[in-house]
Amino acid sequence: LVYNQFGVIVGMVHYMMPFAILLLYTNLSEIDPRIIQAARSLGARPVTIFTRVWLPLSLPGLAIASLFIVIFSLGFLVTPAILGAGRVLMVAEYISVQISSTLRWGVATALSTTLLLVVGVLVAVAARSPALRAAFEGGRR
Repeated sequence: LVYNQFGVIVGMVHYMMPFAILLLYTNLSEIDPRIIQAARSLGARPVTIFTRVWLPLSLPGLAIASLFIVIFSLGFLVTPAILGAGRVLMVAEYISVQISSTLRWGVATALSTTLLLVVGVLVAVAARSPALRAAFEGGRR
């Protein structure tokens, strides 16, 4: 699992999983258990309860967790550098190589600006989505 892309991805998933679990746990703990009980008392099967109750109520949390993980993963530098040993280049490490090793500052600047714009667009789209607005507002009601 060292010095290849699969190992780097496994390491990144291993590092990011607790963040995703905490974000999802917060979202799932806010789901009212009476809704699940109502669905169960009306005769819904467990699969139906999951697909028609849990999943729609947890979609904002899933979207925010996914957005957070994608944005955080774009800036990964240390984990790919250690596990990939320079053979596997992720975006942040590629920008670092362009600055420190090849001295191609223009390429590094263009990549950094593009990365910043991509992250900004992702956050702006997520913030304007009505389904995710509640997740961005936090506990305010």
